[in-house]
Amino acid sequence: MTKKITDKKETITSNKPQSTSYRYLLSDIGSILKQGLTRAYKAVDDLKVQTYWQIGERIV
Repeated sequence: MTKKITDKKETITSNKPQSTSYRYLLSDIGSILKQGLTRAYKAVDDLKVQTYWQIGERIV
């Protein structure tokens, strides 16, 4: 006899409103991610400018 095993995923939902501290945590994490992404873009832009500048120096 063969047993059939099935995966069951349960979705847990809550009707409770989110607490203020949880909302603050999510907002804080979002801010940290945005700041990090902005800093990363700036760093990449700075490196691109330096690279293009060096290429331009060699051409001229």
